[in-house]
Amino acid sequence: MGVKISSRVKVEESGLD
Repeated sequence: MGVKISSRVKVEESGLD
């Protein structure tokens, strides 16, 4: 779960959504 959240945060920071 932690990895999934980290991935989501990275995507949001990238702006790819």
